[in-house]
Amino acid sequence: MKIFSLNWLIVLLSYHLWADPGILNWQLEVRAQDLSAMTAGLNVVYVGSLSGSLHAVDAQNGTEIWRFDTNGSLISRSTALPEAVYFASDDGYLYALEAATGKMFWNLSINASYSSPVFQDDVLYVGSNSNALYAVNASTGVELWKFETNEPVSVTVVADESAVYFPSGRYLYAIDRKTHEKLWTFDLGFYGASPLMSEGVLYLTLDEGGICAVNSTTGESVWRNSMNNGLLSSPRLMNRTLFVSSQYGTTFAVDAETGTKKWSFNTSSRFYEPPAVMEGIVYVSTDSGLDALNASTGQELWTCLIHGVVESAPVVGNEQVYVTYYDVLYAVNAGV
Repeated sequence: MKIFSLNWLIVLLSYHLWADPGILNWQLEVRAQDLSAMTAGLNVVYVGSLSGSLHAVDAQNGTEIWRFDTNGSLISRSTALPEAVYFASDDGYLYALEAATGKMFWNLSINASYSSPVFQDDVLYVGSNSNALYAVNASTGVELWKFETNEPVSVTVVADESAVYFPSGRYLYAIDRKTHEKLWTFDLGFYGASPLMSEGVLYLTLDEGGICAVNSTTGESVWRNSMNNGLLSSPRLMNRTLFVSSQYGTTFAVDAETGTKKWSFNTSSRFYEPPAVMEGIVYVSTDSGLDALNASTGQELWTCLIHGVVESAPVVGNEQVYVTYYDVLYAVNAGV
């Protein structure tokens, strides 16, 4: 009975430590040069590096499961499904790997590096530095079709049942998924970042420091607003509120229906990586670690200090927040 009680005490203490919000659960030093974009899958985290490797890491204990090397930097996020992981490398190839082992299913040369592949109905849509949008069969790696533009498609696109949407140069495009024809274009006036779509509206930030909303069916402007705070990250959406970070260390909450600013919070960040959102909390990378903010009020809930400037966009999954500093991957309890 004493042993049973002691075991339960250990379990309760372990649960308490794991449950504390903002506590560092684990960290992993990865043998790679400067970790880059991350993706959280079910019980696994995928993180790329500027030295060209993709790493699969156990989300519970921080141990590396497998590693796959390419000949170019990994800049954009991978796309993780239960059976496969898809990503683009600066070596010009789009890759498909087996999720469990890291074994390569196929690769395809399309000159993509900045655009993360988007999966829709067994088709991958990915932008190319060669002035084109590609549609690729996710199972076989065969190119299905491409739509050519006048400038690179260096962002991650969005897709719904009928169309694919993306900015290229100063224009926002809508391409029919069945006919591969252009449905409409919208003159943004400036270069746009990776868009976000919800309830028939496309949201994206512009390189002059503004945010705009565009009707995905008609291509007409819904609203437009400037934050007057320098360059902005791509937006994140939760409960009809957009969240963006600026190059001057300010995080904004913006009403998705009207474009009106709800609140702002100043951090010590020198970067403007997109925040992460989950269950009423906004997570922001800073010069000293990670801040968690109340999504409704902008009030700081907690801070996790990390030894160095967090240069990555935070990623949420498995009740944790993941950030990187040089070659170290950190998992912080999300507090949800």
